[in-house]
Amino acid sequence: MRAIVSYALLRAALFVAPFAILVAAQVEWYVALVIALLFAFAASAVFLRRFKLAAVAEIARMRGERGEVDDEDAEDAAVDRDRDRRSVADEEAEDAAVDGTVATTTTDPDLVADDDVDASARATDARDDRTDR
Repeated sequence: MRAIVSYALLRAALFVAPFAILVAAQVEWYVALVIALLFAFAASAVFLRRFKLAAVAEIARMRGERGEVDDEDAEDAAVDRDRDRRSVADEEAEDAAVDGTVATTTTDPDLVADDDVDASARATDARDDRTDR
């Protein structure tokens, strides 16, 4: 917990010090705020890397002790479960097929009447004519 607190206090100090100096120098508060935020961001990225890594390691250790699962690990487990369910369902479907065929929802072109194809082509042509105008 010490690393987390020290990192937070150092980041706060990197913001408060420039903000206080700028306000004391009679810079408008909103301008001082923006400048202090930019300074704190840049300075913490450059100077507080070691403290940040220590805080991140401590947070990871604390999460590990509580048994929390990372988001990536949870997603991987969900994908694996889904893959296992699909493979079981595929095996059951193959076992259920008497002649070895699998039912699909695609349209067989041999079963589509020529009238259906002509109507679809006319609808597409009419839509193209409207967009050309």
